[in-house]
Amino acid sequence: MFGFTKELSEREVTRWEVTRAKGKWHLIFRTAIAFVTSMLIAVSLVNWFFADIYLKPFHVIFFTILSPFVGLINWWTGDARYQNHLLDKRISSGLKL
Repeated sequence: MFGFTKELSEREVTRWEVTRAKGKWHLIFRTAIAFVTSMLIAVSLVNWFFADIYLKPFHVIFFTILSPFVGLINWWTGDARYQNHLLDKRISSGLKL
């Protein structure tokens, strides 16, 4: 969602504020669904092209268990960058902490 080294643009700040207003669990669920879907499609295509093996139940279970953690990491990194942006704004405006 965000790059790790660059400063947040106003567009990214606005987008994160909208995402944050919808809530943490909304983002985690949305990210989890997207992650599971994309990984299962990718694994299926790679297996189909190279091994003639189709999707195994292990893949479905593994990516389903892993997906909420991916969503949670997405939330943590996005919110940390947003909080850092707000703190930088306070510091640059000369306000005391």
